[in-house]
Amino acid sequence: MKRQLLTFAFSSALSLAAIAGDWVGSWATAPEFTGEGDMPKSVSLSGNSLRQVIHVSLGSDELRLKLSNEFSNEPVEIKSVYIADPVDGVGIVPSTVRYLKFDGKNGVTIDPKGAVYSDSLKYDLKPLQLLSVTINYGDKTPKNATSHRGSRTTSYIMKGESKPKKDFDVAEKVEHWYNISALEVKADDKDCIAVIGNSITDGRGTTTDRQNRWTDVCAELLGGEVGVLNLGIGGNAVVSGGISEPAVKRFDRDVLGQNGLTGVIVYEGINDIGCSRNSEKTVGELIEAYESFISKAKAKGLKVYGGTITQLGNTDYWSDFHEAARKAVNEWIRTSGKFDGVIDFDAVIADPANPLRMNPKYQYDWLHPNPAGYKAMGEAAARVLYPGRFPQESAPSQLQGSVATTNIPEAVYPRVLPDGRAMFRIHAPGAGNVKIDICGRKYDMSRDGKGYWTVTTDPLVVGFHYYFALVDGVSVIDPSSEAFFGCGRMAGGIEIPESAADAAYYTYNPDIAHGQVRECLYNSGVEKAPRRCYVYTPAEYETSQDTRYPVLYLQHGMGEDERGWHQQGMMANILDNQIASGKCRPMIVVMDYGNCGYIHGTRPGESRDEFGASFTPIMINDIIPFIDSTFRTLSDREHRAMAGLSWGGHQTLVTTLGNLDKFAHIGTFSGALFIDPSKITEVYGGVFADASSFNSKVKTLFLGKGSEENFASDKISAALTGAGIDNVYYESPGTHHEWLTWRRCLNEFLPLLFRK
Repeated sequence: MKRQLLTFAFSSALSLAAIAGDWVGSWATAPEFTGEGDMPKSVSLSGNSLRQVIHVSLGSDELRLKLSNEFSNEPVEIKSVYIADPVDGVGIVPSTVRYLKFDGKNGVTIDPKGAVYSDSLKYDLKPLQLLSVTINYGDKTPKNATSHRGSRTTSYIMKGESKPKKDFDVAEKVEHWYNISALEVKADDKDCIAVIGNSITDGRGTTTDRQNRWTDVCAELLGGEVGVLNLGIGGNAVVSGGISEPAVKRFDRDVLGQNGLTGVIVYEGINDIGCSRNSEKTVGELIEAYESFISKAKAKGLKVYGGTITQLGNTDYWSDFHEAARKAVNEWIRTSGKFDGVIDFDAVIADPANPLRMNPKYQYDWLHPNPAGYKAMGEAAARVLYPGRFPQESAPSQLQGSVATTNIPEAVYPRVLPDGRAMFRIHAPGAGNVKIDICGRKYDMSRDGKGYWTVTTDPLVVGFHYYFALVDGVSVIDPSSEAFFGCGRMAGGIEIPESAADAAYYTYNPDIAHGQVRECLYNSGVEKAPRRCYVYTPAEYETSQDTRYPVLYLQHGMGEDERGWHQQGMMANILDNQIASGKCRPMIVVMDYGNCGYIHGTRPGESRDEFGASFTPIMINDIIPFIDSTFRTLSDREHRAMAGLSWGGHQTLVTTLGNLDKFAHIGTFSGALFIDPSKITEVYGGVFADASSFNSKVKTLFLGKGSEENFASDKISAALTGAGIDNVYYESPGTHHEWLTWRRCLNEFLPLLFRK
């Protein structure tokens, strides 16, 4: 972008008309009216001092500070202002302290509705540094100060006047900025980008004092060579409503009023859409406003970039007509040709499996991103603004396949190709040999000159797979993968996706109500130690306060733990989808540790019968009583079920068949069933010898497995049928001893339970 030199005139206590053309914005914030709730609580500003911290973009050896009283009806008296390099927030480096002057004086009184610039000051301001600004107030301060509410940065108030060489004795902490509105630097031939936005630009969901808004990320990626000015306001709207002045009213002041601008980013509109009662009208109003912004900015010689509006799924803004409005606006942003460039935030942070909502690894509250989401947004913005600084081949969009859904935030590898092959990349410059161990095979990786090891596997079967990296013979987790407990340890994981239709039953659906999965701690009287379980409650549990629910106890397998069904098994999505469609009854699901998380045989002298055997008394004496006393359960046996996969299937039969007074529904998925089909009436103490008695007690007996695994569930089911025992057999086509088998088994099992 070619830098444009702009001159503005302002009316205030001090003249702002003499604006040199080489002043460029390094930091700015949008001023707002300050309501009572955002004023200091325990002390006032009058006669006291305020220390605030800002994160600049451009560096320089000369700067000036803008102070604003634009939203106040009374003057503000400022005795002095000094700046310094900060230390740990409230502290400063005394040797860096410099006092600002205002027309050669230490202090200044700013008229109501006015603003002032300080005199030019020599200062060694480094790019991207934090800067401390300390204001000593006089006795006259407004009842409602001019502020910026969403500072995402701690400000500190001290009683009395602050002296640079004395400790700042904090009387109150606030997360607002008062009176400061811009820091400009002398910087020839530097670009400056102003961003008008709402809370997503303002940084809701970021980490206080970490300066990790998407605009901060963008500025850092641009190396402190471009001024990036954040003019976002939480709750702001473009046309009407919202919090503070709408963008159409504040655009001239907050954006075009910045000095040294070369470009503008317009990224706002979600609050207009989310609060709209007439989507067609809102779409038209937003487009009209955008066109106005574009026209005004281009008249000043500025480039204008549009940011697409991010997702509404899982938020209070969601509805079909709100979503239709969002899509219409985004389509116009992408295709109208009015913008000089489009930053497709919508595509950047969308959930690949469900583009109507934010990627779960990027969401803070589904409306606002988390720091990882903001990082992805900042990277996207930097690439659009200055594509030449980022080689195309390094952009994820240029790579083969798609990012694995099991990756940590921002990890480009592993990737999944359309034919089911997986691509892995690991940075291990000091290693002599690296392999990927997945699905029973070890793949040799190739090293490039920068220490990156890569390999592409053969096609993998669909579903979830644990894997490890072998670095010089040492088995470790791929740093780019989320960690999953499996194989008796934390492991990497990768999902090879099925078709959307086949995966629909365990895929998140934004159009239905969703239950909750809670982590619960309780004390085990059997183990005399605390334990953890995960508990799913259906969506209606919170609203149907008088309703009690049946309970399914759902167990993991050998080498896994209580997290397995929730994380790898997608059980909440399966339950939500079935309940919403009326396929199964609303129920509580409990997932506890089966005492079999280690691999069998690792405990010296332990027999097969002893492996995980301690779980049954814990279930009977600890878990069931805890659940029945904590949640609104139907506590009779007819409304209690248990099921488990692999070794959890073995534990299920041991626990339920020995306690039929407590369970009426039983399921095994690839169960480790040590049963001789020819002696079916003799196993488990002869529980199957009297078919009539058994069938009268057990309402559901389910046996499932994958067609490709060597388990005897089919033979055992046939033997049970031959003995007159009612049972249901299910075989998952084409799957092995894996989570896809068990997801399918659960999906088949649930509709059988608690039928009225």
